[in-house]
Order: sequence, then C-alpha cells, then structure tokens
Amino acid sequence: TQKKCATDAQKPRGAKAAAIRKNGVALQTRKQKTLQKSVVLSGQGLHSGVKTGLILHPLPANRGILFSGISGDVTLPAHLDYVGSTGYATSLRSRGFAIGTVEHFLAVMHSYGITNLLVKVQGEVPIMDGSAVEFCQAIEEAGIEEQTEDSAEIVIDRPYRVETKNGESISIAPAESFSVRYLLRYREPVGEQEHTYLYGGPEFFKSEIAPARTFGFLRDIEKLQTMGLVSGGKLNNCIIIGEDKIINTDLRYPNEFARHKILDILGDFYLLGRPIRGAISAAMTGHSDNIALLRQIRSGMNF
Repeated sequence: TQKKCATDAQKPRGAKAAAIRKNGVALQTRKQKTLQKSVVLSGQGLHSGVKTGLILHPLPANRGILFSGISGDVTLPAHLDYVGSTGYATSLRSRGFAIGTVEHFLAVMHSYGITNLLVKVQGEVPIMDGSAVEFCQAIEEAGIEEQTEDSAEIVIDRPYRVETKNGESISIAPAESFSVRYLLRYREPVGEQEHTYLYGGPEFFKSEIAPARTFGFLRDIEKLQTMGLVSGGKLNNCIIIGEDKIINTDLRYPNEFARHKILDILGDFYLLGRPIRGAISAAMTGHSDNIALLRQIRSGMNF
C-alpha cells in the first residue's frame, strides 16, 4: 500500500491580488495574464498517434484561451460549453472542429494563471512524456505578461457532489483556498494511493503535480486499440502497469497515479474559464465525473 500526502504547500508568489466583496463574500481578483512571446512545441497525439504540436500566441485581455487549427479559420474556446467527449481524455468540439486531450495543457494554464492565449494545434494536444512538465517549460521560456484587467475567482458557496453506482465520487465544498484530494484504489502493483494538493503557485505545481504521468493497464491496451485509442502510446510517454509490476519505468513519486489524477482535475476545472476557490475531494473518478461536477456548479451558481 502506497500513501503519501502533501502537507505543507507553498503560498502563491508574486500574485498581485486585491480583495473585493460580492454578496458578503470576499473575492480574490488577480490580473489577467498572457505570454510575452509566441512559442512552439512538437510531439505526438496519445490517442490519434499523429505527429502534432502547439503554437502558442499571446492574446489581449478578456479573450480567454482559444484553440484553433493551424490555419486559424475556426476557434474553439476552452470552456465547458464546448466539451465534446470525456472518454479517456477531455476533448472540445464545435461546428465539426475538434481538439483532443486538452487536460494536461489546461492544468498548466490553470496553475500559471494564464487567462488569454491562442493555441494552434492539429487535432490533438501532444502527450509529450505523459506529464505536463514540458508545457511548464514552454510557458516559462515564453515569459508571462501581466495585463491590466482583473479576473475574479469563482467562490464555491455550498457543497456539490457527483457519485456513481461504482463507488466513484467527486465533490467540492466551500473553503478558504483551492485544494484537491484524490484517493485511488487498484489491486497491486498499484494498491491504494492518496494525495492532497493545496494550491501554492506555479513552482509548487511544477514540482508536485506536473511531472506525474498518464498511466494504463497492459490488459486494457488491446481493447483501447480496437476503439481507435492510444495509437500514440509509447514506452516513453505512458506508465504501463502489468499484472504484478510496472513494466516500463520507475515511478517519479510513490503515489504518481493519484497525483496524475489531480493533474487531470486541475485541467478539467479550468473549463469554467476562471480559477475556483473550494476544496475538491475525489475517489476513483475520471473526466466524465469532473465535467458532471462542473455542470452542477455552473447550474447551481447561475453563471
């Protein structure tokens, strides 16, 4: 059994925040951000197997994060309204245009506070090494530009919960800060893993969550391939779990799988376009559950 929790998160560094109040609740507003210059990444799509890449361009304030094809003819907002599918990854779709596997990239945008960006990509965001580290490096290489306009967080006002018959559950409750606790239980060699992440700024995210890689079970690979998925899965971009051992790599953390699930949640939860203040607790959930909870939040808070 493998258990480890983060107990002492760093506090945000350099965030220029101002307290305002709405309906008696103190809101934290942060300056909107984009990149100082364009940057290019290349890689391969995990599910499509197609060689792909990203071209990141700065955008003015109040534009949001927009995906487009390389030609830029159609843009697709990184927003809950445009979620097209959640099977094994989160994909966005509109008017026949789709972008797959956006969650790892959006987790970095969430954690670095990037609010305005044009992301040109052909079909699927590249999987890189299965983690979000290279996206962090690209953002830091481009540099972050703070804009004059503010962006207010979404403050959770009451508990919300999604639960399935299989014992999967994800909930969010009011809290003084943003946090995610994830509990994962599989038979060995994975066992039980747990991790709690308290938002502590980009550097803390980069060291504690971003390096956690996607994973899959060897017994499931053939089924996924018949579904047209994981065509780009390689020994160097996915942790492969056999019947009694990890087959292809050493783990970066004893509880790397739980941390990767938190990475996915951070990405999916940026699909409301603003940071959220609340405490998330999840057990054995995936992208469909994350999106279902987001829809509950939006409906309950009327925005």
